[in-house]
Amino acid sequence: MRHNAPNWYPMEALVYNVKTSKLYGKPLVYENCSDTLRCWGDIQYNKIVVDDEKRLPSDYNMLGGFHDWYIYRLAEAYLMRAEALVWLGRGGEAAPDLTEIRTRAGATAFSGTATLEDVLDERARELFLEEFRRNELVRIAFTMAKLGKDGYSLENIGTKNWYYDRMRFTNNIYFNTADGTPSNFAYGDGGNNVQIYRMSPYHIYWPIPETAINDNTLATLNQNYGYVGYEKNIEPIGPEADAE
Repeated sequence: MRHNAPNWYPMEALVYNVKTSKLYGKPLVYENCSDTLRCWGDIQYNKIVVDDEKRLPSDYNMLGGFHDWYIYRLAEAYLMRAEALVWLGRGGEAAPDLTEIRTRAGATAFSGTATLEDVLDERARELFLEEFRRNELVRIAFTMAKLGKDGYSLENIGTKNWYYDRMRFTNNIYFNTADGTPSNFAYGDGGNNVQIYRMSPYHIYWPIPETAINDNTLATLNQNYGYVGYEKNIEPIGPEADAE
């Protein structure tokens, strides 16, 4: 069910609806799409939808109403346990957890010793449009830096981090995946208004809003490394400084 109807529908299932067009009523054609990277791809239905009760008849039974729902996914529990086992160096024990959700989805069983990359790949397949992917990658990058794994550290996380390195070799918008060099992928109107997508290690964090910095009048709110205003940062005052 991961990539089958009714969860997913291909673009060809849609038809042209401009009545003056000679293609009216015919399925969409890939060759007629000017931006296949952004405008052509299977359509995934929302997995959880709660209608706005204010837009519905007054006698409609919402069975809970328009509010946040707690969603528990057994598959994510397996994935979390698999990741924990990988962190503990027990990737072989994580394999059955990955197999459990793969076989349930009709995929082949996982064999061998699971790695962090294996778990992330499986999370992408199973939790597509459910998890906040960037948050997950940043979480792992911070953990790698905190543990000092593979040369990462909290001291230089703005210039070297696992999140950036992974993006270099798994992403074909910011980088050329063949060698990890910056790509020239651009998007715009064909004129001067063109945005070339670039990425640097400091993009692991978002900038602190200037409004937040300016409104914090009783102390200096430091900016994250790499962004305008970082040069105005001051060293935090710790207990030792207070004692002096």
